[in-house]
Amino acid sequence: MNLKNKILFSTAFLISLFFIVLIFFWQYNTQKLETLQKIRINEFQSTFNEVLSLKSRPYKILNYDYSYWDELVDFLTTKDETWAKSNLEEPMHINKFDYCLVYDNHKNILYYNQYDSKSPNLKKKLPPSTLDTKTAFFSNYFLVIEGKVIQIFTAPIQPSLDYSRKTIPQGYYVIGKIWDEVYVADLENVTKQSIMVANDVESYDILFPLLSYDKKHIAHLGITLSSTTTEIVNHIFKNQLYLIFIMGLIFLFFLGNILFRTIIRPLKEITDTINNKESEKLSKFLSQKDEIGEVAKAIDDYFIQTERIIKQTTDPLTGLPNRQQLTEDLEISGVKLLILINIKKFRNINESYGYDIGDTILQIFSKRLNSILENHEKAYRVSADEFAIFSQENDEEKIQIKRSNIIRSIENDPFSIGEINLTINVFIALAQGEKNLRRKCDIALHYAKEHHMSFINFNTNAKIVDELEKSKVLTAMIQKAITQKQIKPFGQKIHNILDNSYKIETLMRIIDENGQIISPTTFLEQSKIAGLYTKLTLQMMEAVFEYFQHNTLDFSINITFEDMLNHDVSSFFFNSIDAHKMYGRVIIELVESEQIDSSNSEICQFIQKAKELGCRISIDDFGSGYSNFNYLVNMKANFLKIDGSLIQNIDTDENAYLTVKSIVSLAKELNIKVVAEFIHSENIFDIVRSLDIELFQGNYLHEAEPIQNII
Repeated sequence: MNLKNKILFSTAFLISLFFIVLIFFWQYNTQKLETLQKIRINEFQSTFNEVLSLKSRPYKILNYDYSYWDELVDFLTTKDETWAKSNLEEPMHINKFDYCLVYDNHKNILYYNQYDSKSPNLKKKLPPSTLDTKTAFFSNYFLVIEGKVIQIFTAPIQPSLDYSRKTIPQGYYVIGKIWDEVYVADLENVTKQSIMVANDVESYDILFPLLSYDKKHIAHLGITLSSTTTEIVNHIFKNQLYLIFIMGLIFLFFLGNILFRTIIRPLKEITDTINNKESEKLSKFLSQKDEIGEVAKAIDDYFIQTERIIKQTTDPLTGLPNRQQLTEDLEISGVKLLILINIKKFRNINESYGYDIGDTILQIFSKRLNSILENHEKAYRVSADEFAIFSQENDEEKIQIKRSNIIRSIENDPFSIGEINLTINVFIALAQGEKNLRRKCDIALHYAKEHHMSFINFNTNAKIVDELEKSKVLTAMIQKAITQKQIKPFGQKIHNILDNSYKIETLMRIIDENGQIISPTTFLEQSKIAGLYTKLTLQMMEAVFEYFQHNTLDFSINITFEDMLNHDVSSFFFNSIDAHKMYGRVIIELVESEQIDSSNSEICQFIQKAKELGCRISIDDFGSGYSNFNYLVNMKANFLKIDGSLIQNIDTDENAYLTVKSIVSLAKELNIKVVAEFIHSENIFDIVRSLDIELFQGNYLHEAEPIQNII
């Protein structure tokens, strides 16, 4: 039974038990109360109805004094004031009525008298439509005029021969009584109860309605029963309230016990598990087939997802948060401080001492950064040799202290690894503000490198603002190129000198409205900073696949770390291969390979799916940067492109020659084909050819041009 059914069953049982006892007791007391109320109401109504219908006063005889009605008929003709004074005015004053009116058969007033001149005048306010012709004798209803409740008695005037009043009335006799405090006090004496003209919101034992002519409630009488009756009623209700209270406590106790055992205690244990991050303790709940089990499973999935997210946002080498995490943290609102730290000539360390030493340097570097952080600060590894510190510090003096601490920790203390002692120097760029900190720091760091400045503050360096303006112009140019579809694929042949065949490497270019060809070195990095890189890539891929579907050439396309992790890009890439049946024709050139981790599950999935579709893998710029041989093996590459900086200097740099020779030897052992790019002269061509390389690329053989011009 799941948790919902357990609680529903237990609650239903307790509620049923509660209501069985309550209904029994309530019915018993209600019967006693109803009996008592009926007695009291009957007693009240038996006396009060006589008051309402004039049966308790001398006017009672008027209903049966036929000579009086004959005299009223004569008065309609004679209008005898002496008779009226004796038979209309005096009885009105004696019986304490406030109004007396006589109407003719056209409902015109023949006689009008009111006891108090300050009372409301009924001449114009008494609706003629309320003159009763249906009742033989007096009928009554109530009006509220100027805040006063007035009871109106009406009767048709007809001769005594028509004692049943069946003929058309010859006139109407009207008597009115204002229900003031004096009159209400008289009513209390008659009924022996406490009576008031009541508001609906007030509390009385009986609320008696006073009806208008059309039977609407226009006022109420509030009747408070005698003290003895009230005490009995209160006693009965108190007993009922005591029972409800006691039964409610019992019900809450049992329900609370059920809730504690089935919900609160398990949730408390689960909460402790979350707070202590002890996911293994959830196992006792995972087997439950109820909502607690579902909650435990959801939290267990949350732990798994969290670990996965942490892995995705953590640099595996240093354990620091990566660039993705920095991007998310920079979205926090408020003034922030970002410091970018770039290791000078880190590539030389890798090439001189090996990548194991380089990795160790990076690990020590990250620990030293962490050692100088304050509680509110965080360090990141954002690229191969670039780190960042994120802070919300805005005190200029403390910022200078932070800069000094970085220099002291990194530059003043050599990095010792076995017998190796290395002094590390860094570029430091910082920026403050609420928006675009990464962009500002990148601009500042780039400026520092170009001008050989070890430290630069974006906010205090006016020259960097010019760089920022250039970035804005460049971003606008990229946006315009995307909108107007100015992204055009160029191609450069990769020649096979053994059989004179060739493949084509596709290259991105922008051709503006003036026909100017713009290289990606101008705009590609800015597109990433401006968040436009994905749109550029998709438009480039679309154009490439559109062209090559009409021929049978093999072609390569550059794929970056971001492309492989971007769902939109990867989906478009694979769907295009599938849609155009280009199996076995596409070569993926992995650029920025130093960021591509072969242990990353998403990267592996991308490579695996690409190979399933017949794609071949080419490692770009091998021999510089990361260039890890384990990485080369793990990727199971088909091609290896030697870094252009080695090829273009191979005729003058012996080290470059020996490096290329070693790479070629290794590639042949691994059965990987080598591509030499940057072949820019006949001399370079001959030297590279002597190293037994079969694939060549460069302007000496073929300059990049629009792909539609190649064939």
